[in-house]
Amino acid sequence: MKRQRWAALAASKRTPEGEVAYSLYLYDTATGGADYVSQAAARLPELLQDARKALDCPHGCDAACQGCVLTHDTQYHLEDLDRHRALELLSDAFLNGLALPAELRAFGSYSQLEMEPLILALNREGQRLAVTELRVYLGGETQEWEPLAWRLRGELIRWSQNGASVRLIASSVTLEGLNASQRDELAALIAYTGAELWQSTPSGSDLPLILELGAADKRVRWAAQAISALVPRPTWGGGEQGGPFVRMKETQPLAPLPEAWRRVVPADLRQIAPGLVAFSITHELDGSSATFGERVWTHLAKQVPSLAERLHGGEPLESVSYTDRYLRSPLVLLLLHEWLQGLRAYPGGLTPSTQVRVETATLDRWGVESPRLLFHDWRESDDRRQVANQWFQETWPGFSWHEAMARDLPHARELTMRWHDGECWVFRLDQGLGYWRIAPRTHAEFPFEHDVARQITNLREANVGIEPLNAGYPTYWYCGRRESCSV
Repeated sequence: MKRQRWAALAASKRTPEGEVAYSLYLYDTATGGADYVSQAAARLPELLQDARKALDCPHGCDAACQGCVLTHDTQYHLEDLDRHRALELLSDAFLNGLALPAELRAFGSYSQLEMEPLILALNREGQRLAVTELRVYLGGETQEWEPLAWRLRGELIRWSQNGASVRLIASSVTLEGLNASQRDELAALIAYTGAELWQSTPSGSDLPLILELGAADKRVRWAAQAISALVPRPTWGGGEQGGPFVRMKETQPLAPLPEAWRRVVPADLRQIAPGLVAFSITHELDGSSATFGERVWTHLAKQVPSLAERLHGGEPLESVSYTDRYLRSPLVLLLLHEWLQGLRAYPGGLTPSTQVRVETATLDRWGVESPRLLFHDWRESDDRRQVANQWFQETWPGFSWHEAMARDLPHARELTMRWHDGECWVFRLDQGLGYWRIAPRTHAEFPFEHDVARQITNLREANVGIEPLNAGYPTYWYCGRRESCSV
């Protein structure tokens, strides 16, 4: 990095506590930016050490001179220059604090602190290498796993499409700890992304390896402070869990995977619980969202004749409940509403007196973009809750909507139906209603900025074409009788 390619600006502001704080902004001097300054974060300790050296004036000046900090760039800020005050900030104690503690030196003396979130770091290093392989190590508490909501999911697709071999690696102990729903999600993830899943032997490393990026003659490796960083979830790679991260660059390729490791394919992950019928769905439910529910129950009745017999019986349902962590968008809520509406066509289905309960996770704001389309997530929890309650209660006065933290909800996306005689049926969806998307070239704006009444009207009048998000891999549904249930 040449100094003339980027510049700096210092600015002050007040913290929430009212204290004065300063920020240093580095920016490219080239018109439109040349991305030189992006290298600064990774080399911040080195830059600050160099800054300290620049403050040691060979002439011993009182504040600033041409022998230290007075340059062509700074000559117009002479009244602000004082190398002695800067030296107070860049003290030995401050600079020594930037040194990597011994307990974080996963790669010995070659360890460097990673200053950027892992996705940015991965892309940064990927631009400098002719990457042939990406390895991502998974682990941590399995109950925290959310494979399909993983922050890295989109990046895995991109790396695969660019020709890199993408390998996800988890120990046999970790994979055995996943429940059936998580295994289904992991199967869908590797199918969607084109990644390979490898079962490894347990590692005894103090600092867990989390990423490896390889080229023909170079490699970059990252390690985390704690194994919780290895959990695939929406906050992965940010450092909130299991950080900070350290990295090492080497002029050698990645070592081959050990022969004892075993590749796992999607079929190895799927488990069918005793008593349940499993079937796959791809294009069977394509069509208008307004008749989605009709198509669902027609298809289910064909797959499970005993269910059809029950639905055509004379006794209506006493209660229905649906649990799904990911009811975040108007489109998913629309499909759920139509799915339940489809049960009204059967004597043994839903009536206005049926108790209907929906349980989902509280909304988390991961992005900064404003929602605009039907398949975008709500930004306001109150809007989502009021829309669901008011719209569903129009048909089922006893409807109730419940929210909880994601970690307090089961992983399964599951519909449970109970009749007055105690018979109970359960339906588990491996990918939930998020398996479907709006067909291309469909006008699908949604009035997020308007009041709840306007949003409900939009959903009530919605009639969009839907199709699989990825028709190359089906969604798997499991259904069957359950001995007892509480809804």
